[in-house]
Amino acid sequence: MDNIQLIFLSPSFNEVVGDVLRQRLKSSGHLNVVTKPEDLDKVKQLFTKGNKVLAIDPLFCNWTVPNMLISKITNLKAICLMTRSADWVDASFTRELGIPLTNTRDFYVEAVSEWAIMMMFCLARRIPLVAKSGWQQRYGKFQGVEVMGKTVGIIGMGQIGQRIAQQCQGLGMKVQYWSPHTHNDRYWYVSLNKLLATSDVVFPTYRLSAGERMLPGETKLNRLGRKAILIDVVRIDNKDHEFLLRQVAKDKLFGYGFEEDGGNHFDKYKGNVWAGPALAWVTDRAMKLQAESWVESVVQATKGNFPNRVN
Repeated sequence: MDNIQLIFLSPSFNEVVGDVLRQRLKSSGHLNVVTKPEDLDKVKQLFTKGNKVLAIDPLFCNWTVPNMLISKITNLKAICLMTRSADWVDASFTRELGIPLTNTRDFYVEAVSEWAIMMMFCLARRIPLVAKSGWQQRYGKFQGVEVMGKTVGIIGMGQIGQRIAQQCQGLGMKVQYWSPHTHNDRYWYVSLNKLLATSDVVFPTYRLSAGERMLPGETKLNRLGRKAILIDVVRIDNKDHEFLLRQVAKDKLFGYGFEEDGGNHFDKYKGNVWAGPALAWVTDRAMKLQAESWVESVVQATKGNFPNRVN
């Protein structure tokens, strides 16, 4: 596409897109960068003549791109999202308009899996309780557990599930899993019921479509043992989340770890609950890979290719 406009809306563009990537973009089209967040209707670059590829960071628009705004942008050839999550843009609407919608992928696997292992260690050693006590040294009250020899159950055997399995196996843990799609002969496959009933640590690692529940509800969650730990890296359904918090508060679950937007203090929750900020994917390597994936999506879009298309 000749003279195509590459419109990047991102507060962090200058920090994440280096000189090499920037030059790659300039060789593919006319680069326009807007770093100061404002109402999308006020971004004049969106409404100029000529073909356009819109590359957008959710922090620029508070995770919202209205359909009305999209419909007003003429000659829009693609929307390239900075994130893996694509549910903040209406995929059905963009498909109806014939506008490809792409995301970034695979940049976060190592970062998220390491974050999950970090939460497991913190909960095994009761770090939330220690922190809430003012970091007191109380041997009896804060006695933790060692993970070596324990059984880990992984729900979902995608990229993150497989990486967590590798890391746990390296720690001397027995790995079992349940997955509706992907299988791996290196680990022990069991039913979901058995996984919940026999695992010392449980990692839900795959995301279902909107409206579906990550875990199967209270009946099966009751199978988790009193000494079990559950680590959530996919934001399970809120009903399951509240149930797990109640189980920890009643001392019917050893620990529960998750992340939430903005983060919070451990003392917001009762018991051994690790509630951290949404920083699982934020490492130097992951952010570098994300920028590369984002730029590549834009460059490919100028050629009419959309390998990461989600609509």
